[in-house]
Amino acid sequence: MHVLTILDHPNPASFSAVVARNFMDGAILAGHSVKLADLHAEGFDPRWSMAEIEANNQEQSLPDIVAEQARIA
Repeated sequence: MHVLTILDHPNPASFSAVVARNFMDGAILAGHSVKLADLHAEGFDPRWSMAEIEANNQEQSLPDIVAEQARIA
């Protein structure tokens, strides 16, 4: 199985980051492949913009949403 671990914290030494790394280490030991999606490092903006609201009303997918859907798939 491939495991995608998602993290969004500005401090790479945070408790959340340590938990994510330990979780991934355990998944590797169990024979799984892993990938980390470090949303903070990628510049992820959690705010819902007006452009996204308008696109959602028009049932269009924005490029960043399509990219994240592909990563999850």
